[in-house]
Amino acid sequence: LTEIYNWYINNTVATFETHPIRVTDMSQRISEKLLQHDWLICIHDDQVIGYAYYGSFRERAAYNHTVESTIYLVDTAVGRGFGKTLYQALMESAMYRGFREVLGVIALPNPGSVNLHVALGFREVGRLSKVGYKFGQYIDVGYWQRSFE
Repeated sequence: LTEIYNWYINNTVATFETHPIRVTDMSQRISEKLLQHDWLICIHDDQVIGYAYYGSFRERAAYNHTVESTIYLVDTAVGRGFGKTLYQALMESAMYRGFREVLGVIALPNPGSVNLHVALGFREVGRLSKVGYKFGQYIDVGYWQRSFE
């Protein structure tokens, strides 16, 4: 999982982290999420090819029904249907656990991620211009929302 995430840190703007993390950092993040949320792993041919999780959107109690979701796949698995299957399972988990709203936060442009979110029932609800800076460029961030009503 750490290798997958570090690839995104080093090669993309999908995450705004700028320095690779350690295995112990990833382990701590997983443990923290699993206290109240889910973290799913995708395995294909006995290889970990991705993961998805959701966690708190904001810390204030009024946001307790809302979570923010994330997905990362190895680059060779992108576009092969694994992401949709994994992310759908994550949505089912969030719904089962009683969360009402799921937010996807996407660095733009990212047509693959946008298409994935739209395919799973998310709708664009906002955009922040040039709020990130990585690899010498300013990056917009879009917000997509899915409701379980």
